[in-house]
Amino acid sequence: MAITSILRPVVQRALRKFISDKSTLAAAKKFKKKFNPLTKEGVGGKFTTPQRKFIADEIGADDYKLISNKTGREKIPFGEKRKGEDYVTDKTKKLIGQRTIESNIKKGIYPLKVGKKTYQMYVDDASKAFKVSNEAAKQSPEVMGAVQLRRAESILFPERNTPWNQLFERYNKKPSDFKNIVGGRAEMQAKLPFAQLDALEILKPGMRTGSIGHTLPLSKLREIAIANPNIPREELMKLAIDPKYMEVQPNFFNQALSGIEALFYNPKYANTPFGMQRATSALDEGQLTSRILKPETMGIETYGMGNKAYDYKLLEEYLKILRDKLPYGLRKSRKTGALRPRLLPDINFLKKRFATGGLVGLGSRILRKLAKKLSRQELKMMMGN
Repeated sequence: MAITSILRPVVQRALRKFISDKSTLAAAKKFKKKFNPLTKEGVGGKFTTPQRKFIADEIGADDYKLISNKTGREKIPFGEKRKGEDYVTDKTKKLIGQRTIESNIKKGIYPLKVGKKTYQMYVDDASKAFKVSNEAAKQSPEVMGAVQLRRAESILFPERNTPWNQLFERYNKKPSDFKNIVGGRAEMQAKLPFAQLDALEILKPGMRTGSIGHTLPLSKLREIAIANPNIPREELMKLAIDPKYMEVQPNFFNQALSGIEALFYNPKYANTPFGMQRATSALDEGQLTSRILKPETMGIETYGMGNKAYDYKLLEEYLKILRDKLPYGLRKSRKTGALRPRLLPDINFLKKRFATGGLVGLGSRILRKLAKKLSRQELKMMMGN
């Protein structure tokens, strides 16, 4: 029996139109919705065998099995492109991406917080743009300086998407401005006691490397920009890309700092004895720095160790205390469910546990060594905590 005698004339006409419309996915969806609707039982929603045979005859395919029952199109080997068909060019993809960003900005979705994967993608992209090998990328002031500029731009001016080779000129910076911070990261990478840190078994695999941290948190600058449209974003951008507000720190502290930073920028808890004083002590003991930008005055307050030389032996002692005494409790991995000592207090821990009194177990040995590094004023402030 001929295929045409099985299919109704209206179906044949619809299939010929589907073929003449270049068998687009939109046309396939429209055809299946009308003639082969998907039922609640899960039946239908695909091109039937008679329909596939009809299409094969019309386009001259050798076998109807070469016609997809999902798309109604002739199958092609994986990875190959369909002959005579227009594909989205790289230029068009870039334009679509730019328009998506502009649309998201209008909806209030941007600026976005920069995540870790995005950071590594920036390093990869910058190393290609400046023709620096992946191995040398994180030792290159040009690459890493451009990455810091891109991170800040993506948060405060996501619509710009400045080309890599124009970032330094646009924001009035030079690669040499980032030489010290990048060199400091490389030095930390060389001096971190990897074997000892691994032996403690409190860090995730790979989470023991030097990193460049922003002591004025980029995510908080983003929040300030959104909440205070009267503050020129260019002013916030200058702060975000200033190397003096960046700090070399072990990367495992980078995310752990978010709890203290959340407290610093929370009007409910900021400047309260049980919050600020305890958070400041935790920064000192971890040899870290964090800064608060006051949007009313654009003044900056600094807490923690500042730009003191890093003591790696002290770091090891600090982590041992975390492991043995659990002063900040445990944290649970979202992915694996594994429990590990909390490296720094989060905002909930600070406000609940430290309403009175001080840190337990972190005082004696560490404070004695810190005293040698602090000025008299800094020591007085800390002891007053």
